[in-house]
Amino acid sequence: MFEVCLQEVFGLNPSIFIKCLGLLTLEHCGIPSREHDGMCLTTVYVVPPEHVDKLRNVQNDSYAWYRLSDGNLIHEIKARVLDKNLLIPLVGS
Repeated sequence: MFEVCLQEVFGLNPSIFIKCLGLLTLEHCGIPSREHDGMCLTTVYVVPPEHVDKLRNVQNDSYAWYRLSDGNLIHEIKARVLDKNLLIPLVGS
């Protein structure tokens, strides 16, 4: 599933490696029943600098992709998430 999203978001050749650092959150709300089936997975990826310009906006009802460009926000996220090992490794990533 993740690889399909990456290919759609980045429009990249499948041979280009984009590293998944891990799962940050998993969310589910089944209330009311049968109206909110499914899960929301928030994952963290590292895009090689040479491919950052290939990012494009994707409209999809199944997921959303957010590109961070604010240096202060990136620093805060790195300090809080990456440096404290709050990510759950994904098998095969």
